[in-house]
Amino acid sequence: MQLVPFPRRVLSLLVSLALAAAVAAPAARASCSGSCDAELATTPKAVQAFVKGYWKATSACGKSAKIACPATCPAPDGTVAPYLLSASCSGLIACNLDALAATAYDTTWDGVAFCAIGPATTCGNARASNAGKLVSTKLSRRLASKMQAFAKDTAKCHAKIDAVSGCSSDVCDTAADWIDGILPITLKPSGYQTLPFSVANDGEGVATLTIATEGSDWGTAGAESVVVTYDLDGSAIGTIVLYGGGSPTIYRVLLGALTAGNHFIGLHHEKSLSPASKASVSVTAAADVEAIPSGDPRYDFTRFAPVLLGIDTSLNKQPPHPSNAVSDVPLIVYATAIPGSGLTTYRYTMIWSNEDGGTGIAPDVLNARYGRTTDIEGIAEADVSDTGTLLAVRYRPDESGALPTFTGSYQGGTHPILRTSTGNGLIGQDGQSTLHFNIAPVAYDDTGLPRELGMNFDLTSYVIMAKEMIREGKTESVGNPNTKKLSDASDYLYVDFNINVDLSGQVLRGVAVVNGITYYSDHNQSFSLALDPRETSGIGQLAIEVPPGTQLADVQQYGMQGIGTMSGTLASLRAFTLDSSYVPSAPITYTGPLNESGTNPFWLVTP
Repeated sequence: MQLVPFPRRVLSLLVSLALAAAVAAPAARASCSGSCDAELATTPKAVQAFVKGYWKATSACGKSAKIACPATCPAPDGTVAPYLLSASCSGLIACNLDALAATAYDTTWDGVAFCAIGPATTCGNARASNAGKLVSTKLSRRLASKMQAFAKDTAKCHAKIDAVSGCSSDVCDTAADWIDGILPITLKPSGYQTLPFSVANDGEGVATLTIATEGSDWGTAGAESVVVTYDLDGSAIGTIVLYGGGSPTIYRVLLGALTAGNHFIGLHHEKSLSPASKASVSVTAAADVEAIPSGDPRYDFTRFAPVLLGIDTSLNKQPPHPSNAVSDVPLIVYATAIPGSGLTTYRYTMIWSNEDGGTGIAPDVLNARYGRTTDIEGIAEADVSDTGTLLAVRYRPDESGALPTFTGSYQGGTHPILRTSTGNGLIGQDGQSTLHFNIAPVAYDDTGLPRELGMNFDLTSYVIMAKEMIREGKTESVGNPNTKKLSDASDYLYVDFNINVDLSGQVLRGVAVVNGITYYSDHNQSFSLALDPRETSGIGQLAIEVPPGTQLADVQQYGMQGIGTMSGTLASLRAFTLDSSYVPSAPITYTGPLNESGTNPFWLVTP
């Protein structure tokens, strides 16, 4: 099985970046404070104009020293017309360009007093002229989302300075680094941007990217997401489906093996794969990258985490599924460590926003039984020896529970490449896709706990879950707890439970009392045994529909009821609601034991 390559034109851009000089960690930026965030969002041309105007004035002083020390070089005021920048933005730009002048002119410039000591040398003029131009060029490339060309710009700067005998062109490598710290970085349709970062040690790379997509919304048909591909130092890695819309949203992705030092992440806006093809992408924070070192408890389960090829519209079609850029998007991967003799087995569980197949065809039952409409499935297991050697990988191709040995391909030598083979999250080990999900796993031992708690590692999962149900027309327009049809996700009391009874089968249901009226997770209505919404004894989560607008404080009692004659012990309960933005409330909890028996017994708790 082969990863589908990026389009040829994209690869050529990535290769040119990979061959460029190593990206240096921003230096001057560290000692310069200020922000141009607001100006770049509203008046970017004013920022560009001030950079050019300030450097023009600096160059005029440095070249001839007609205005020499102790007289300071007259520089434009960025806070007045024609620029009208904030003092913070103006100061940031001036500080960094002052630092560049001191570096470029060297001995003919007083970097403290900001004045020319004497006329610049031929070398100093070449360094200042070309480095200053490179700063303006990089800012222009950033604003135009054409950072694929910056490697050539840097090479040109080097060539022109190197043409002066004995003149060092090292200034080209750092002159424009501070531009990377000016946020947000906007990625236009079909554009390319780079995010530099540095790590202090070798290790398995995990990047946390904070991104907003203005013009997309997972709840809007036809504008659900923006798809970007990403690379490390020019080498293609994977795909990110940006589902968070205009709100800055965190995406954690795998980078593979990292060496200590300077690197960059490249982002390419895949317009042809994006439902919201015209939406712009804004990186609203610097890339937060960690190289997890060998010996760290997270190292092995990160190093061997699977890559998942998604459902798309060309290479991995699963009709009538519309693709993971529109539906059932992968959100979270968690790894559970299972100790063994001389090895550890890591079980990888994927959380999708929903499943269009399987129990997804009855979302009301899915919500009643599991307290969510996300799809949560184990997708693979990896056996790793105590010395860190990968012994075996298994995957989940069907519902039998038997996991065959993986014999497919690996990305980077360690990440097994799996494929979503059905609309309900079954897995294959062959094939191709234009969507490569490299989601960085989090550690979660779900032993004795509901798998649904894995959603709490990214609370956006509740938002995306709720929006998808509405957009796909699976919810009633006005919530009615007396009907079985799925309602808005904010119209439920979600309950985690731990209860054991002596009657087997799906004989339990959730109960909530609001304003003296009792509501049930099965809606107290008949159902087909094939779509049984009730629970079995043990640990799990369920959802009870309550009247719209119900708050957690409105719940007078909550708990479980058995259907039939039985006895049992309730060990614990945890309940929460979702607000109008689908953010979970602080939960209420109960720790037992609470023992009950009889015919149709209740285990009820008063908060």
